[in-house]
Amino acid sequence: MSSKSSPNVSDNLAKLSAYGILVCHKATIPADVAALIKSFEEQIQGLGKNTPEKVAEVYQQAYYSKNEDEGISYLAKLLLPRGEIAHKKKGTSLITTKPELNLKETWVPITGSKTIKTYFGSLFRPKPDHAAGYVSASDAERVSVAAPFTGEEEALLNRMKLADQIHFPFFTAQWKSQGGAESHLHARVQGARDGATIINHMNKFFVAAAHNTKPVDTCHFSMTCDMDSVQLYVHWRDISSEGLERYHMELIKRTWLEEPTEVKDYKRVLRNIVHWATTTRLENIRCALVKLRNVNASRLRSTSNSPMKNMPSVTASSPSSSSSRIPPVPAPGLGTLPTFHQLSPPLSIDVGVKKRRMDEG
Repeated sequence: MSSKSSPNVSDNLAKLSAYGILVCHKATIPADVAALIKSFEEQIQGLGKNTPEKVAEVYQQAYYSKNEDEGISYLAKLLLPRGEIAHKKKGTSLITTKPELNLKETWVPITGSKTIKTYFGSLFRPKPDHAAGYVSASDAERVSVAAPFTGEEEALLNRMKLADQIHFPFFTAQWKSQGGAESHLHARVQGARDGATIINHMNKFFVAAAHNTKPVDTCHFSMTCDMDSVQLYVHWRDISSEGLERYHMELIKRTWLEEPTEVKDYKRVLRNIVHWATTTRLENIRCALVKLRNVNASRLRSTSNSPMKNMPSVTASSPSSSSSRIPPVPAPGLGTLPTFHQLSPPLSIDVGVKKRRMDEG
């Protein structure tokens, strides 16, 4: 939103690139991610017939809105995933969409390069204008809807929490208004930071669970909207030939809101993203949760059976006391997780890189 610091003076494209976040570099989308996107375009999940007409009705109001908030009020409910809590029978079970969601700084990509950190500074804390993810147990209970995770599973998840209100966001949005000074390019920079943080969190979660993954298992989708068009993106993580983590963001679809056929195609893709998130993606996360529980239980048993646990007391002389007792090594709690170290991005950077502007036509 317009209240955010401008990426022209903060998280510009050169800074993101230095942190391994590559925005619209025309990178080759991994085969498994490309296959998923193709399935989104072909399958139909209960496509609503009246959405294009509704968008057409409010398009002019949104286009000429005085600010982002006004434009969002017209379009958000038509262009974003809709959860059961806010939309009842018209919403999808197990998910929710939250506005202005603060993502925890713990999961923002970092760098081990002092040169990069000194020159650019750290990345700002991500805050998607909207984020769609899995509903929390407390929210689900409050309005008597289904929750995707049990109480025990949520207790494990809370030890690696990305955000306070939802679990594992799968879709995020950044908005701009026609009357403002910022455009899709500015929203794209913010969206790239959002996506990289979400993917980094998911990857660390799977690593903690000793759960092998492919790019499709941690990929993310996002949109930017300037009240005239919607641009849809895919995000994924890979490792460079130098062994460095990279987070890609590439455009996969552009939709003009005044064109009903294009809006219908966008909604088809969106509904299939939601279907994937509540089936294949969710089942993979649940599988990893089982492994994470086993990893923690195994670690606890290993510590409990350690010879150190039953080691007899040792008495030693010291000038200040007649004896001192060496206590047994304490066992870590069930939720203790390993420490992860972020891989450093390349040291060689071109600080003069110009921002790439995508043809809006």
